Amino acid sequence: MKSIMISTMDAAVEIAKPADEVYRRWTDFEDLPALLPSVERVERVDDDVTHWDARVGGLRRSFYATTVEDVPNQQISWTSDAGKQHNGIVMFTPLGPDRTRLELRLVWVPESFLERTGARLGIDRQIAERDLLEFKHRVEDGQESEPPVPL
Repeated sequence: MKSIMISTMDAAVEIAKPADEVYRRWTDFEDLPALLPSVERVERVDDDVTHWDARVGGLRRSFYATTVEDVPNQQISWTSDAGKQHNGIVMFTPLGPDRTRLELRLVWVPESFLERTGARLGIDRQIAERDLLEFKHRVEDGQESEPPVPL
C-alpha cells in the first residue's frame, strides 16, 4: 500500500495597511498576478469559482478553486476542484487601524518526487513567504498592476 504524504504550509506577513484594504487587494483576483510572483493568471468563473494558473518552483500548475467561506476583511477559505488538489485559507487580522497580519495556510498532497522533496525541504513555504513579502511591498507602496516576476 502506497502512503500518501500530506503537506501543510504556513506563511505570514505584516502589512502596514488596514485589513479592509489588504482584503480588497487580495480579492481583486484578476490583479493578483501583479502582486504575487507565483501567480500567472486568475480568472473569475462565477461568484464562488476562480481558475488559477501558477508557476511554483519551475512547475506550472492550473486549478479551479471554489470559495468555501468568505468573511469580508477577516478570512477566505477555498478548496480546489480540479488540477492540483489542495485546501487553503487566508486570514486578515487587524493589528491596529493601519496594520494587518496576513496569514496563508495551504494543505496539499505532493504527488511527484520533486513536489515531495520540495515539501520536505520547506521550499513551498519559502516560495509562499516570498510571494507574501512581494504582496506586502506592492500593497504598501500602492502599486497597481505590473507584470509578475518569473521564478
